[in-house]
Amino acid sequence: MVANASKIMLKWCSYCQDFIGEVPDYENLDISHGICWECRPKTPSFSTTDFERARLLKGIQRKLFVAGQRNDLNAAEAIIADAAEAGIKPVNVLIGTVAPLLYRVGEDWKRGTLSVEEEHRFTAFCERTYYLVAENADFGTSMNSLRASDAQDTEFLLLNAPGNRHTLAIRILALALASRGMRARIADGPVDPDELVATIDALRPGALLVSMALAEQSSGVVTITQRVESLPKAMRPKIIVGGYAVKLGLVSHIPGAVLMPDISALFAMP
Repeated sequence: MVANASKIMLKWCSYCQDFIGEVPDYENLDISHGICWECRPKTPSFSTTDFERARLLKGIQRKLFVAGQRNDLNAAEAIIADAAEAGIKPVNVLIGTVAPLLYRVGEDWKRGTLSVEEEHRFTAFCERTYYLVAENADFGTSMNSLRASDAQDTEFLLLNAPGNRHTLAIRILALALASRGMRARIADGPVDPDELVATIDALRPGALLVSMALAEQSSGVVTITQRVESLPKAMRPKIIVGGYAVKLGLVSHIPGAVLMPDISALFAMP
């Protein structure tokens, strides 16, 4: 199904098994190990079990990919349960395995090595796998509509760039942020700049996270950043833009925004 692997390596913490992020300039979605910022003070060196953990994670990745090809949700449920038993949080399976596999599938579809039907089937499988994890999560976050009463609970407000209709990536990210104690909310549907300003006024998020899939969506993101920059400084959130177009370097600059190719860098924020 996948003809050529994408140039990304996935990095996991050797000790707590949290997903750390993506390391570019490698020829495949291989598994690497490091130390997350929380474990650094208490872990002076690596152990031989690093290789065993890498093999375990690679096995989970491979099994999920095969399950996705077969659209086998029962297999996905068993894989996630086995990962949890091995000390790997289900939400990390999403952010560190499912999300990168979605990226690979998108690349294969672009190259013509994957049919539209296969791409849709795998995406639907990933969607259902997300719900398997989200429905059993033991931490709270609002994944849907936003209310003024959420104002004291919002650290990150997540939304898609205008024209980006794929919401799974930001939902996975919101769940991953919430699992790390970061308060995340998602803006539903297409975002009108005036409605966004009203939402920012009600929620006062510290940061606005925008997911941009295609380079041509940058004009819509510029409109958002200009609107946000016109707000009073006291209510103006930091704007962080990620997504496929940023990851591949298709967009290198958006005035008023920070581009973050590896959005999991947010997890390292103290």
